[in-house]
Amino acid sequence: MRITGVSKRAFHPNLQKVRALVDGKVKTIRVCAKCLRSGKVIKPPHSPKPGSTPASSRVEQRGGDTKAASRSREAASKPDS
Repeated sequence: MRITGVSKRAFHPNLQKVRALVDGKVKTIRVCAKCLRSGKVIKPPHSPKPGSTPASSRVEQRGGDTKAASRSREAASKPDS
């Protein structure tokens, strides 16, 4: 906590509740937003929900094409004017 000048206005850290890896285990801890942005806290990897398919296989099921990829191909195939 920091005290400013003549007035007694105090600055408090912007604490967030976050699931993080601590000693190899997932724990819920309170971390300041500055530490989150700077990468000092390691978030656990997402675990897939039971019965769901991974994102990579979902793309393959749809034909393996994304909007960004198709747009870039269209731009490449257009002749320059």
